[in-house]
Amino acid sequence: MKINVYNTPTDDVKQHDIYILIDILRATSTITTLFYCEAKKVSLFGDIEKAKQQKEKDNNIILTGERNAIKVEGFDYGNSPLEMILNKNNIKNKEIIITTTNGTKAFQKIYEKGEVIALSNLNIKSIYEYIENKNYNNIGVMCAGTNNNLSLEDIYAAGKFINFFKKDLILNDSAKLALNISNQSKDYIKKSDHSQRLIKLGLIEDLNYCFEENVYNFFGKSKKGEKSMYKHIINGGV
Repeated sequence: MKINVYNTPTDDVKQHDIYILIDILRATSTITTLFYCEAKKVSLFGDIEKAKQQKEKDNNIILTGERNAIKVEGFDYGNSPLEMILNKNNIKNKEIIITTTNGTKAFQKIYEKGEVIALSNLNIKSIYEYIENKNYNNIGVMCAGTNNNLSLEDIYAAGKFINFFKKDLILNDSAKLALNISNQSKDYIKKSDHSQRLIKLGLIEDLNYCFEENVYNFFGKSKKGEKSMYKHIINGGV
């Protein structure tokens, strides 16, 4: 199996059988949580105004997102997974549009190339099980980074994902780096630049939640060329 890790959306992304999107703080953690809240689907937009235009067409759509970790003005919710849980009853069976500083930008780079799965610490094992059962041989792991710079927490999660595979692997240098970083403690990873920004904004509960591991047996997945993700459950997950 070949696995390439891309540190940021500015990397030269190759063609792969499937793509794994990682934005631990917080887009892919929020997407996972939205499906816990029984969202009908989650659409990933790169542009705030286009998201608002969709809301004008259908007022039942819920807008979530942030710029620089701050909720977008006029949106229903920010990008806090815990905020989604608090508003679970409002989210159930609704179409969600999410737009974020880094995560949805990274998605725009890969969604036309193939299927995309949103990976968080919350569901790494379920995604490994899906990939293993489908016998994919060439996987691209897109880390969102922060403002086109490497994010320690994203690389850490990529390494945790790679660690599940016991077969012979062909890894690019970024994947090898991810494997090494995944051996670090969570406390060390929580010293990352993005982690510290969330702490300064009073979002330490979000931070801690985003580092919980294998809470859910499902994930969001989009088809090639489509911006909407739907819930995919593994082994009858919650």
